[in-house]
Amino acid sequence: MSTTLCILALALAAMQSAGPPVAVEVKVSPALVRVGDPVELVLCVRAAGAAAIRIEPLPVETGELLLEELGSQEGIDLLGARMLRRRYRVIPFTVGQRALPTAAVSVVAADGSAIEASTPALELRVLSVASGESGPEAIVGLKPPLPHQGEGRGEALWPWLVLAGLVLAVAAVTALLLLRRTPRSLKELMLLTPAERALRELEELANSKLLLWGQIKEYYSALADSVRRYLALRFRITALEMTSYELLTSLSRLDGGAGGAFVAPQLQPLLETCDLVKFARFEPPREHGAEGIATAKEIIRLTSEGIRSQPGEENLDG
Repeated sequence: MSTTLCILALALAAMQSAGPPVAVEVKVSPALVRVGDPVELVLCVRAAGAAAIRIEPLPVETGELLLEELGSQEGIDLLGARMLRRRYRVIPFTVGQRALPTAAVSVVAADGSAIEASTPALELRVLSVASGESGPEAIVGLKPPLPHQGEGRGEALWPWLVLAGLVLAVAAVTALLLLRRTPRSLKELMLLTPAERALRELEELANSKLLLWGQIKEYYSALADSVRRYLALRFRITALEMTSYELLTSLSRLDGGAGGAFVAPQLQPLLETCDLVKFARFEPPREHGAEGIATAKEIIRLTSEGIRSQPGEENLDG
């Protein structure tokens, strides 16, 4: 497909003495292509002693070809003749011998006389995309559209569809069984107030065997977390992320009616003991574990929702 067709035509005016000769050069590369392949078309006009050269634009579409102008160049060649070169990209979309359009050329001589010429007629040979030959028999029509690739796959897909349905059914049954087994306790836990939830956690911790098994750090960590989690929900503070000092300071700044400030005498020693066990490897006597549970319950009682409505406690935060 590397064929290059070049035609050089000397078009003289009807009266050669009236103006300079005009050389028109047409290059087509390649001259043998397949449908959809781009072709380069170059039109070049030279005229010695000419004052101006004009090449009329080619049409954008001819019904068989698409043309796109790539640019033009004008100047004086090495022999001193005026030159105008124009480049096109041509894309054929039908097979067979296709005629390239011709362009009208106008040359104006130095004395003002004009010469009219035109580019020579050329043909482009276009082969089918399915052809592997270059002879006349190679020019064949395009093949019909290929059948859809999904045709005939329905029989192969149905086992997978059945399997997918079974997997979804098993997942649905499993989810239903889990919902039937756990919703009661889950709903009960969600309906508990922060105080009720904390008291339940403390009761479970008191009935655990962590202290009996020597898991002192785990015991006091759970104790501190229960109290901090309750205070976070009760007073809407980030108690779980605060240090003990930050927590006590935050509670002291609360409104007195909220019941947070006057629990510091009970809360501070509890937090200090839990911190010593967690960070300093302190091991308090075993009976102090039950005392910690009792202190935590007292803190919850003093700060629960009902404490603010009890008479005589409005000034306890002082």
